[in-house]
Amino acid sequence: MTEAQVWDALAEIPDPEIPVISLVDLGVVRGIDVDDRRVRVEFTPTFLGCPALEVMRDAMANSIRALGAEPEIQVLLDDSWLENIFGPTPCRSLRYCTSCKQPFEQFKTI
Repeated sequence: MTEAQVWDALAEIPDPEIPVISLVDLGVVRGIDVDDRRVRVEFTPTFLGCPALEVMRDAMANSIRALGAEPEIQVLLDDSWLENIFGPTPCRSLRYCTSCKQPFEQFKTI
Protein backbone atom coordinates (compact mmCIF):
# COMPACT_ATOMS: atom_id res chain seq x y z
CA MET A 1 0.00 0.00 0.00
CA THR A 2 1.26 3.45 -0.88
CA GLU A 3 0.53 6.92 0.43
CA ALA A 4 -0.85 7.84 -3.00
CA GLN A 5 -3.40 5.01 -2.78
CA VAL A 6 -4.59 6.32 0.58
CA TRP A 7 -4.85 9.90 -0.74
CA ASP A 8 -6.88 8.61 -3.70
CA ALA A 9 -9.20 6.65 -1.41
CA LEU A 10 -9.76 9.62 0.90
CA ALA A 11 -10.40 11.85 -2.12
CA GLU A 12 -13.49 9.73 -2.79
CA ILE A 13 -15.08 10.62 0.57
CA PRO A 14 -17.56 13.49 0.24
CA ASP A 15 -17.70 16.20 2.85
CA PRO A 16 -20.75 15.46 5.05
CA GLU A 17 -22.01 19.05 4.83
CA ILE A 18 -20.96 19.92 1.27
CA PRO A 19 -21.08 16.59 -0.60
CA VAL A 20 -19.97 18.04 -3.94
CA ILE A 21 -16.40 18.26 -2.60
CA SER A 22 -14.25 15.63 -0.93
CA LEU A 23 -12.49 15.72 2.41
CA VAL A 24 -9.23 16.07 0.50
CA ASP A 25 -10.61 18.98 -1.56
CA LEU A 26 -11.80 20.63 1.63
CA GLY A 27 -8.28 20.46 3.03
CA VAL A 28 -9.03 18.76 6.33
CA VAL A 29 -6.58 15.90 5.70
CA ARG A 30 -3.26 17.24 6.96
CA GLY A 31 -1.00 14.23 6.53
CA ILE A 32 -0.82 10.52 5.80
CA ASP A 33 1.81 8.07 6.99
CA VAL A 34 1.85 4.48 5.73
CA ASP A 35 3.80 1.93 7.77
CA ASP A 36 3.30 -1.54 6.33
CA ARG A 37 -0.39 -2.27 7.00
CA ARG A 38 -0.99 0.63 9.41
CA VAL A 39 -2.11 3.97 8.04
CA ARG A 40 -2.01 7.09 10.18
CA VAL A 41 -4.08 10.06 9.06
CA GLU A 42 -3.90 13.49 10.64
CA PHE A 43 -6.86 15.73 10.05
CA THR A 44 -8.25 18.97 11.37
CA PRO A 45 -11.96 19.71 11.25
CA THR A 46 -12.92 23.04 9.73
CA PHE A 47 -13.81 24.38 13.14
CA LEU A 48 -13.30 23.09 16.66
CA GLY A 49 -16.95 22.27 17.32
CA CYS A 50 -17.55 20.61 13.95
CA PRO A 51 -20.66 18.43 14.21
CA ALA A 52 -19.42 16.16 11.40
CA LEU A 53 -16.16 15.21 13.13
CA GLU A 54 -17.21 11.63 13.96
CA VAL A 55 -18.73 11.09 10.52
CA MET A 56 -15.53 12.20 8.80
CA ARG A 57 -13.32 10.13 11.11
CA ASP A 58 -15.45 7.01 10.61
CA ALA A 59 -15.56 7.45 6.84
CA MET A 60 -11.76 7.75 6.66
CA ALA A 61 -11.26 4.69 8.89
CA ASN A 62 -13.69 2.62 6.81
CA SER A 63 -12.01 3.68 3.59
CA ILE A 64 -8.60 2.65 4.92
CA ARG A 65 -9.95 -0.69 6.16
CA ALA A 66 -11.37 -1.29 2.68
CA LEU A 67 -7.81 -0.97 1.37
CA GLY A 68 -6.77 -3.76 3.75
CA ALA A 69 -4.99 -1.64 6.33
CA GLU A 70 -5.49 -0.73 9.96
CA PRO A 71 -6.41 2.95 10.36
CA GLU A 72 -5.18 5.33 13.01
CA ILE A 73 -7.06 8.60 12.67
CA GLN A 74 -5.61 11.46 14.68
CA VAL A 75 -7.78 14.55 15.07
CA LEU A 76 -5.69 17.69 15.40
CA LEU A 77 -7.75 20.16 17.39
CA ASP A 78 -5.95 23.38 16.69
CA ASP A 79 -7.25 26.71 15.50
CA SER A 80 -5.37 26.79 12.20
CA TRP A 81 -8.54 27.45 10.20
CA LEU A 82 -9.04 30.74 12.02
CA GLU A 83 -6.07 32.14 10.10
CA ASN A 84 -7.34 31.98 6.53
CA ILE A 85 -8.92 34.29 3.98
CA PHE A 86 -12.23 32.48 4.21
CA GLY A 87 -12.95 33.37 7.84
CA PRO A 88 -13.54 30.82 10.60
CA THR A 89 -13.99 27.91 8.19
CA PRO A 90 -12.17 27.10 4.95
CA CYS A 91 -15.41 26.45 3.07
CA ARG A 92 -17.25 29.73 3.68
CA SER A 93 -16.54 33.42 3.70
CA LEU A 94 -18.52 36.38 4.95
CA ARG A 95 -19.79 38.71 2.21
CA TYR A 96 -22.04 41.75 2.16
CA CYS A 97 -24.85 42.49 -0.27
CA THR A 98 -24.04 45.56 -2.36
CA SER A 99 -27.71 46.64 -2.35
CA CYS A 100 -28.93 46.14 1.21
CA LYS A 101 -25.52 45.83 2.94
CA GLN A 102 -26.67 42.73 4.85
CA PRO A 103 -24.05 40.04 5.57
CA PHE A 104 -24.30 36.52 4.16
CA GLU A 105 -22.06 33.46 4.00
CA GLN A 106 -20.78 32.36 0.63
CA PHE A 107 -19.33 28.91 -0.06
CA LYS A 108 -15.74 28.85 -1.26
CA THR A 109 -15.37 28.04 -4.94
CA ILE A 110 -13.07 25.22 -5.95
